[in-house]
Amino acid sequence: MIAYVYKPKRKQSGKRKPSRLWRARLRMPWETKTADLALGTTDKQSAQQKLAEVIKEREGERSGRVPPKAVREALQKPLADLLESFLTDLDLQNRSAHYIQVVGSHARRTFAACGWKHLSDVEAGAFMEFRSRLRTPKGEELSARAQNDWLDSLTAFFNWLVSPRNVIKENPLAHIGKVSIRSAKKIKRRALSFEEFDKLLQVAGANRAVYHFAARTGFRRGEIKQVRMYDLHVDGPEPYVAVRGSTTKNGKDARRDLTPELVADLKAMIPADAKPEDLVFQRIPRVPEFREDLQKAGISFLDALGRRLDFHARGGAPTFNTHLTISGASLRQRMAMMRHSDSKLTEIDYLDVEQLGLREALAKLPPVTAAGAASQIDSHATGFHGQDAASAGTQDDDAAVAQAVGIEDDGHDLALCGAAGQGEEDGGGCRNRTDG
Repeated sequence: MIAYVYKPKRKQSGKRKPSRLWRARLRMPWETKTADLALGTTDKQSAQQKLAEVIKEREGERSGRVPPKAVREALQKPLADLLESFLTDLDLQNRSAHYIQVVGSHARRTFAACGWKHLSDVEAGAFMEFRSRLRTPKGEELSARAQNDWLDSLTAFFNWLVSPRNVIKENPLAHIGKVSIRSAKKIKRRALSFEEFDKLLQVAGANRAVYHFAARTGFRRGEIKQVRMYDLHVDGPEPYVAVRGSTTKNGKDARRDLTPELVADLKAMIPADAKPEDLVFQRIPRVPEFREDLQKAGISFLDALGRRLDFHARGGAPTFNTHLTISGASLRQRMAMMRHSDSKLTEIDYLDVEQLGLREALAKLPPVTAAGAASQIDSHATGFHGQDAASAGTQDDDAAVAQAVGIEDDGHDLALCGAAGQGEEDGGGCRNRTDG
């Protein structure tokens, strides 16, 4: 071990003169390099006392009784400063600007509401109480997914302090469980039908282009808000819009080809003096305004199944995917255009199956022979006539009676089905029997 205080000497006017302040040289037994420490005092006794304190501190860190100096400094540093360092690190990792903004917003609001200024203030119970009080702009309780998003944002920050920063040993929110999404009440959504979509565009006025854009690109509301003029390429033979990864949910660049009708609507609403950096859509209608436009078009916001047309977060994605499906696009094509890596999203979450012509599909099933006709065919085919058929039926009276009753009941039901197209303008199909 090396430990002593000294005053460095410098040459002045040809003579070596000692410095005014004391310094120290220190190398602990387990260290390989000797450190040169500034003690910042002119008194030797004070310098020796400071060196003794440094030695005691190093020994405490070595034994684990005292946290490392970097940790102690971080514990004294304001949470807001640590958060800014975390957000800067996310930017260096090329995380999307949207993700960084959401994480920062969640963390800052939590710090302010819970009164957390330093790491020592963080307490799991305070966060859980704060999260339970959170409400939507309409005053409704947050969905399970939204509650979990808040927890994920704070968890990402505190996990970063655990590793790679090594500031704390454990995430203080690590034992808070996520809210079950399966058991939570889910909002049921539906898509616009082709007819409804056309009606909406006819009455939308200034909102026509944004509704058209949403339903024919599948972009989310947040992505539509950030599309700029230089993202649009509408003058070439194959018009398209390019969306930057910094604005998309998955952080990847996206390109969507545009239909001629959509290009016409976009050109009609773009000002002649528009600059490349200008936003394409200066404003996006909120849900109340969307509902007003639906009312003008005679379209119900909620359908008979209690499902609603939602333009808030998903934009026109459900309508886009449903229209592609009805038009015959393959699953792989739809996954690519919806930017989904999981087919369940494409086939379940963003698809309105009620518009897929389920009744029409049922009507295409081949007809079955009615029960009465089947009995006659069987009797002719087996060669039983008259008394032979009657005598054959006496072999087991009880079974025959039971079978006859069953055939009579079933025969009435099957007769209601009939052959496809008999007595039904829409192509037939079975009707359930109802007894008066």
